[in-house]
Amino acid sequence: MATSPPLPHPDASALRKKSRRDDMVYESLQLAKLFALAYAPCIAGFLSLTSAVAILLIFGWDCVCMHLWGSPQARDNVLLVTAACIPTMCLLYVKLRTPPCYLVDFASFKSLDEYKLSTEYCVHLTKTCGQFTVENMLFQLKVLLKSGLGNETYGAPVIFRDDKTPTLTAARGEMDLMMFGALDELLLKTGLSSDRIDFLIVNVSMFYPAPSLSSHLVNHYKMRHDVKTFNISGMGCAAGMVAVDLAKDILRVHKNKYVVIVGTENITLNWYNGNDKSMLVPNCLFRCGSYALLMSNKSVDRQRSKFQLVQSVRTTTGASDTSYNVIVTREDHDGLVGTSLSMKLIDVASQAITISMTRLVPYNMPFSELLKVMVNVVQRTVFKKDMKPYMPDFKKAFNHFCLHPGGKAVIDGVGKSLHLSDYDMEPARMALHRFGNTSSSGLWYAMAYCEAKERLKKGDKVWQVALGSGFKCNSVVWKVLRDVKPQRGFNPWMECIDNYPVEITDKITPSHKNYSLLKLCEDEANLYEENLRRKAEEECRGKQQAQN
Repeated sequence: MATSPPLPHPDASALRKKSRRDDMVYESLQLAKLFALAYAPCIAGFLSLTSAVAILLIFGWDCVCMHLWGSPQARDNVLLVTAACIPTMCLLYVKLRTPPCYLVDFASFKSLDEYKLSTEYCVHLTKTCGQFTVENMLFQLKVLLKSGLGNETYGAPVIFRDDKTPTLTAARGEMDLMMFGALDELLLKTGLSSDRIDFLIVNVSMFYPAPSLSSHLVNHYKMRHDVKTFNISGMGCAAGMVAVDLAKDILRVHKNKYVVIVGTENITLNWYNGNDKSMLVPNCLFRCGSYALLMSNKSVDRQRSKFQLVQSVRTTTGASDTSYNVIVTREDHDGLVGTSLSMKLIDVASQAITISMTRLVPYNMPFSELLKVMVNVVQRTVFKKDMKPYMPDFKKAFNHFCLHPGGKAVIDGVGKSLHLSDYDMEPARMALHRFGNTSSSGLWYAMAYCEAKERLKKGDKVWQVALGSGFKCNSVVWKVLRDVKPQRGFNPWMECIDNYPVEITDKITPSHKNYSLLKLCEDEANLYEENLRRKAEEECRGKQQAQN
């Protein structure tokens, strides 16, 4: 039986050339897509206007001239038809145009002073818990000191009681404090009564009782029987921007409606008592916080609204196993449930942000920046120049940045990838220092910081970037409709804003205020290990003597 000749082995240089050629084609397509997205509305409007003028010149100009300069009766008929067409066209424009989406106001809730969680109390909790090894107690302290959190973050009420058992009742009590506090403040700020709410969206990622938390709010505030409710869970720290995107879609379909968003996270039932280091980090970062938003598409609300939604972009990289598994709730080897954070978190976040920017940049960047991107691509692909891809200057498109305050490493990593200054990253860093990682609420503590510093001026653009499990990168761009000034008694920063910004460092030197606490814990850990070593040596000598 004749055998077919062996296939030739592919040349490595040919494969490299094919790969480079494919990369060039891909970059060219991305560049074309970038400009198409950026100028599609302008091109569409220009083509429509050109087509209308061409049709008028070809078919109707002679007829129009004849009627306008014909008999008085014909001229009157033309004027009458024109007078009827103008309001009709205006009505069609109002009906067919995309309705605006206003953020009337927002509330960021500051918990009670009795629930402030200092570093010393965190050490006390880990010691009295009785579950952690000495090594892991020291590990948690080091993570806490390097995380960027201050001494005035807020913990769950249950950890300040004598009985610290994380029960369902305690978890519900935490939700009542946070959700009612945020929504009460929002209703008071806006003067809106609960029976005027048309849609209610609640996002709490790690707590989903039955009845749902949205139903719990409907019951507590005695809302209308026809209020539409949504309950978002399991979507991590990016759930807040998911809720905003959902509200946008609702307001584009339903005219003259109010949408209220309430978001928080449950800490009571998500404290990890095991010794898996990858699952101990959330113990050090997550704190209690909540927010509430009032969104509207009513034209009468424009005058009193603070922001108008410009764009909302949602990106999910969950098709990749690495991205999907970077933040996972699972059981450890002892069967204890906790949330695991992978070391690849920063890399996955940077990749998700890069993908998100391809949709965000075209609508917001000036032509000069898009032109620089095009020139850079041409130089690298056509002229084969060895140069890095051009990173647009985002400060030419956005005036303020509210990054997800998930941790110091996350903020620094995102800020570095976007080439942001310390001033740009200040709201996120200070929100992390004052309130900790409050999940989806963190972006609104950062926004409240900008408000307290009186940075938000009419016409400014604010870019909010949320990162969450899945892995998701959700972005929202707001336009400031008026100069926003903080309201004393409502803004959570007003009592301490004069003390900010503060310096945040991840280096624990002798000048660090908690250096003595760290050394004390290290000495205790060394003493504990020394006692264990001596005990093991004594047991070993005892066994040898028994054998002799």
